[in-house]
Amino acid sequence: MLFVKTNKGKSAVHGTGLFAAQLIPKGSVIWRYVAGHDTVLSREQFEKLEPAERLAWEQFAYVSRFTGMLVCSGDDYVFMNHSHDPNVGVAPIFEQPEGYDIALRDIQPGEELLFDYRCFGEDPCCHPGE
Repeated sequence: MLFVKTNKGKSAVHGTGLFAAQLIPKGSVIWRYVAGHDTVLSREQFEKLEPAERLAWEQFAYVSRFTGMLVCSGDDYVFMNHSHDPNVGVAPIFEQPEGYDIALRDIQPGEELLFDYRCFGEDPCCHPGE
C-alpha cells in the first residue's frame, strides 16, 4: 500500500509512471505490504489462473525474494518505473511478510518515483546510496 500521495502520468522513462503529489522526505516509507489491500499468490495458485489473469500478474507482480510468493500491490504502486539511479529503494530493515520501500533522497512534488527493479525477485537486493 502506498503511504504517500501520488498521481499517475505520462513518463519520460516508459509509458505511464507514478509521480509524487507531495514533498517526500528522505527515509519516508513509500510502500509497505498490507494484507487485504495487496495480494500474494503461491506459484501453484498462479499456475491455476486463466491466461488473461496470468498476463496481468506477469505484468504487475514481482516474486518476493523473502517468501518466493508473487506479490501484487492493490494500488498505483504498480506504475512505478525502473531506473539504475532510483529515488525509491528497499529499506535495509526487513518487515514481515515483505520488506518496505523508502525514499532514498528527498523527492519533490511532480518528480517521478523510480525503483531499481533488480531489487525484486530472486536478484540480490540493492540499497542505492548506502
